[in-house]
Amino acid sequence: MKILFAGSYNEGGSFTGPEKVANRIFKSASGKYETAFATYFSDGRKYGVLKKLFGKEKSGSDETGKVYRFGLLSILMFALRFKPDIIHIITYERFALILFLCQLFRKVKFIYNVHGIAVYENNINENADTSLRKRDSICEKIFFRYSDILVFLSELSVKTARKFYEFSDTKVVIIPNGIDKEFHEAGKSRNVRNENILKVVFIGELKKREKGFNYLFSALGKPDLSTELYAVSNSEPDKNISGEIEKSDKINFHLISKMDTEKFAEFLMDKDIYVSASFYEQFSIAAVECMAAGLVPVVSSETGMSSYINNGINGFVYKNENELISILEKLNSNRKLVSEISGRAKLIYNELNMNIIFEKYKDLYK
Repeated sequence: MKILFAGSYNEGGSFTGPEKVANRIFKSASGKYETAFATYFSDGRKYGVLKKLFGKEKSGSDETGKVYRFGLLSILMFALRFKPDIIHIITYERFALILFLCQLFRKVKFIYNVHGIAVYENNINENADTSLRKRDSICEKIFFRYSDILVFLSELSVKTARKFYEFSDTKVVIIPNGIDKEFHEAGKSRNVRNENILKVVFIGELKKREKGFNYLFSALGKPDLSTELYAVSNSEPDKNISGEIEKSDKINFHLISKMDTEKFAEFLMDKDIYVSASFYEQFSIAAVECMAAGLVPVVSSETGMSSYINNGINGFVYKNENELISILEKLNSNRKLVSEISGRAKLIYNELNMNIIFEKYKDLYK
């Protein structure tokens, strides 16, 4: 079995959710199959036209798997020589479009991981230019139409995609994101906290409206409680909320840069609650990682992984600001409840650890 992965590959450090999935699945697959991972010379400021058409360089390797960076034509030539049985587009990258030409020469099974819906994200991103919108619309439409298998992260993701594309139910497979063992170890090692101030974690880009940071900050300021709010992000809050942060006497705000997996797991060990305030989140790998580390998840109903939460048992799902405030007040007034839900939240690792998740991918590769 030969598998050619295509997408964005990050060899270490701070990952996005899709990058982490790509890294983990490729590493696991490299120990079982003959594999290669293809990325692209995407940075136009760094690479010239010739490089972006004909370039090729080896980026790294993992066991039997090789990681390459290609130009558009060289990636097609490599794929034709490599002769993969499966081409797995594991993160959304427009350059992978050219790989569908392989179907003209031999039978190839295409798998596409749907981490997000680009056309929808462009609609809610006011800064997305017209050219980008058109390119994403064309590429994504081809990915959905010509892939043999569409891997979604949640039922919510499938529902969102159907607003823009038609595709057969026979193509749909739902495989959630997996949890690294570091978070399980952090959950086992964490200590019970008895402090009166709740430590709340938010993870995501603070200026992206759909992530809901401003919404969360506003909600935290309304009940009669004091919180430590830790925002793990590489972006600053927008101007509209920065002034409110400085004036707040109830919210002690901390901006934390994104960390590698080991440091992030360690960081979570003394935190109480993870809040997803997003109105567009196809899954949220951060939420299940925090659960495994023992944080109480409090997530919006628009967070894809909410299907893994039994409300009031291993976490909370809320639909509006009043429900969110009520949940925060309940957790603040009952530290025993925080501890009990924390213990049950950790069990998510038994269901979503990377070994279990990779077995689901192995079934696709048969």
